[in-house]
Amino acid sequence: ERLTENTEEERAPAWSPDGSRIAYMCKRGTSTSEICVMNADKTEVRLTLNGVPDLTPTWSLDGQQIMFHRPVAGRFQLFVMNSALQGDGSRPIATQVTKATEGVNAMANWGQIRIHLSD
Repeated sequence: ERLTENTEEERAPAWSPDGSRIAYMCKRGTSTSEICVMNADKTEVRLTLNGVPDLTPTWSLDGQQIMFHRPVAGRFQLFVMNSALQGDGSRPIATQVTKATEGVNAMANWGQIRIHLSD
């Protein structure tokens, strides 16, 4: 089922753990990707709006937070924020969780540990 009817870029969808929402990268009148969340009724909330590319969202296991990466001083760093607007309707504050000076912190994945045992 098609979920959006626009000509703007949308990428990297991630289902919430309870299956009721989708977080994804969206461009809404800007040249950079932001983090949007679509609810089951197809309403959309843009959680970030800062002119910096916010990329590859992933949900915490309880669905209360979203982790993503963005460039900081030329290096990707991981950020975490609440998965909904604040009580006053303002966007959640993203907190930087990595401060690496080497390597790449990108494409976070909050997920379950899976172990495969061979037969």
